[in-house]
Amino acid sequence: MDRKAFNKITKEVFLEYGFVKKNQKYFLILQDVSLVVYFASWRGVKSFNYYFSINELYDETFPFEQRGDTLVEIKMEHDPSAQGYHKLPF
Repeated sequence: MDRKAFNKITKEVFLEYGFVKKNQKYFLILQDVSLVVYFASWRGVKSFNYYFSINELYDETFPFEQRGDTLVEIKMEHDPSAQGYHKLPF
C-alpha cells in the first residue's frame, strides 16, 4: 500500500470514530480521558503513537499536545533495509 492510500484510510477511520484532526495529530476528547494519536518515523521504523491523559489532572488551558500520562507505541516495519527495532544484524 502506498503512503497516500494509507494516509487516506487512516484519516477516514479516525474521523469516523469521532477524532478531530489538527496538523498531523488526531484528538479524541472523552469525559474522563483524552487521546492523541499520530504517526511517527525514526530510522526507517514507522509507528503509531497513542498518548492517553486523564482529564481531571489538567485544567482546560493546558495544551493536549503536552499531556501524556501514558504512551502506547505500535511499531511497524516499512523499510526492508531498516536496522532499527525489528532487525538485529547477525
